[in-house]
Amino acid sequence: MIYISYESVSERLFVDSELDKPMNTVIRYFFPKVRNRIPGYVARLLQYLPVEKLSTAGIDSISGKEALIEYFRQILGENIDQIIRNANDKEKESILRHANDAQKHIFNVLGSGAYRMEEINWNREIKTGFEWPVGVYYLKIRNLTPKGSDIKIPWEISRCHHLLWMAEAYLLTEDESYAEEVIKQIRHWICHNPLMRSVNWTCAMDVAIRAVNWMYSLYLISSSTHFTDEFAKVVYRSLYQHLFFINLNLEKCIPYSNNHYFSDIVGQLFLGKLFSSTFSGRHTFRRAVKEFFREILLQTLPSGVDYERSISYHRLMTELVMYSYYMLDRTGTHIPKAVSERYSRMLGFVNEYTMPNGDSPLVSDNDDGRLLPVVPTSFMRHKYLVSHDSLDSRIASCGSISVIPAYMDNRSCIHTDANLVILKKNNTYLFTSCFSRWRHDELTDKFISTHLHNDLLSFVFADGNIPVIIDAGAYCYTSDAAAWKNFRSAKKHNTIMVDNEEPNLLGNSAFMMKYNSNAKNMIFSSGETEHCEGEYTTIDGHMTHRREFDLGAQYLKITDHLTKEGNGHEAHMSLHFGKGIDSIIDGNIVRLSYNDKSYDINFASASPLHLHIIDDTFSPSFGVLEKSKTLIIEFAFDKVAECVTLIEKK
Repeated sequence: MIYISYESVSERLFVDSELDKPMNTVIRYFFPKVRNRIPGYVARLLQYLPVEKLSTAGIDSISGKEALIEYFRQILGENIDQIIRNANDKEKESILRHANDAQKHIFNVLGSGAYRMEEINWNREIKTGFEWPVGVYYLKIRNLTPKGSDIKIPWEISRCHHLLWMAEAYLLTEDESYAEEVIKQIRHWICHNPLMRSVNWTCAMDVAIRAVNWMYSLYLISSSTHFTDEFAKVVYRSLYQHLFFINLNLEKCIPYSNNHYFSDIVGQLFLGKLFSSTFSGRHTFRRAVKEFFREILLQTLPSGVDYERSISYHRLMTELVMYSYYMLDRTGTHIPKAVSERYSRMLGFVNEYTMPNGDSPLVSDNDDGRLLPVVPTSFMRHKYLVSHDSLDSRIASCGSISVIPAYMDNRSCIHTDANLVILKKNNTYLFTSCFSRWRHDELTDKFISTHLHNDLLSFVFADGNIPVIIDAGAYCYTSDAAAWKNFRSAKKHNTIMVDNEEPNLLGNSAFMMKYNSNAKNMIFSSGETEHCEGEYTTIDGHMTHRREFDLGAQYLKITDHLTKEGNGHEAHMSLHFGKGIDSIIDGNIVRLSYNDKSYDINFASASPLHLHIIDDTFSPSFGVLEKSKTLIIEFAFDKVAECVTLIEKK
């Protein structure tokens, strides 16, 4: 079955028609960009004004705990407590284990390893020990980050996912100490993070995610005696300030935004609904609903693939949509058919890319981002999004009818709008892509911010539960720019470089890339073997790489065709082996083994091949490095070359 990406008339009409007008792009986006900058000027001015007072202007008063809980019940759904109590044994074990660590102030985030703080320091980078000062205006804080420290670590801790696990543990055990700790930590956070004057008030996305986690956590401990009327008023005021900050610091980009802005919108939806009795809340919610619908259709391609083309960020976007979609449905907001269909395709893509062992492939950037991790699970496990029996899905869809994924998980597919193919034959699996130009690049040939890697025609190959050839991951972002740049390079992927020319040019600052390749649409066919092929040509070096894949139940055949004018070209191909794969070179054959499974890799080429295996690393999760082995294949050619790689199960 071939899944051809399409965009219905209703979807195109739903997206702002200005994007289709044949107008000079400078003129088209001039006024939107000016309007988009106004909040930034307001934010700079606020450092000289009484922001504590301004941030609570228009807030209404609540009588206490019961009023707040009733708001939560309307927004988050009925009987969530019973759903959690009915979790399966595996889910309960994971929740309680992580809740016990959280209660002891033990954090393990973004590769930090288990780290215990006697008193939580919300402003500390726990890997390096650096502390961002409290009291400095938030617009100045990022520039204080020293080289080697990762600002994402305090952000991740302050997303407060761990409060959710303690709140769930309270329901599972009826142990008041969990609820007491949730309330203590929220009080402590508010005290040590004055509004707009700590590192945890620098990114609206993280502020939005924290607010949603607080809402769910507090709802789950609503029966606790430690949850008092006085505390309800304190946290209600702080959540209103969260909304104030998000509204002032929306991470919208012109013409296309990304997962940051979408997270901001999700925060606006939940908080706008919470404060619907106020003018600010009502206005925010109305705007956020429109933007939510619009951004789903802009930030996901018609096939349902996230347009940032990262599997990790597709998971994050799908989770953001999941909780918001069902909240809107639960509270009576009409959801356009085009949005429901797009969400269904997003879920379907999760089905498609999941490997036989239940993991997702690592494609492009990742940072372990989640909205609401109801059950702590491996970063590479995404099936909770499409399993209606998972605790995450049952909590999200509480009170609503679950959306059915558009695609199933047992067939090969192509998505032409994302230029990717997934091949499946019996229990073998292959993911490959030849990502063409990002939407931003239609407007500029300058360096742009993107989560893409130089992985054109790279691939992931799995045999049943064994990941044989893997993507090496992303490892980190700004804390080690050189390492991150290396993980984005072509040599760190399972593809070919010629004369050391990167398919796309990597910038020296975070996320920047300039396109250096023109890619053709991939071709796919299904039959006795599953077949696909792709091609791109570099702009600077005029090198053309065409790669064919043929996947059978017992083998994978890769045929590479290289073309470049002139003589004496040097080709470099990498194959990154999965964790635990043993490898030896036996003449022109590479023999692989994993437990009782074995594979031979044979090569055929008119050019002499030089094979060697190097010690390498891969990153299964953000900030984590593990040892691995990589096979390097090098050869020289004049004008044209062909190399056939055959991986056979023995």
